[in-house]
Amino acid sequence: MSQHSEGKTEFRNKPEKEIFRLSLRYALLFSLVLWLGMAIQWALDMKLSQYGILPRTLKGMIGIVTGPLIHGDVFHLISNTIPVLI
Repeated sequence: MSQHSEGKTEFRNKPEKEIFRLSLRYALLFSLVLWLGMAIQWALDMKLSQYGILPRTLKGMIGIVTGPLIHGDVFHLISNTIPVLI
């Protein structure tokens, strides 16, 4: 048995086009979430930097989860959106 046929995976029996479309859909959805977060931040004039990673603080541990969703400005967001889509 080859290693590709072993184990359970959701992509095992799907054609490559379908796998690509699904992957693209996830990337676009995640990018949309990032941009919506920035739009909400702008619209409500909020600073979400308090939810970023704050080194050496217990309060900063929330940033491990929220940090990837927070961006300092639009250029930072663009710089992170491009690799997500690639």
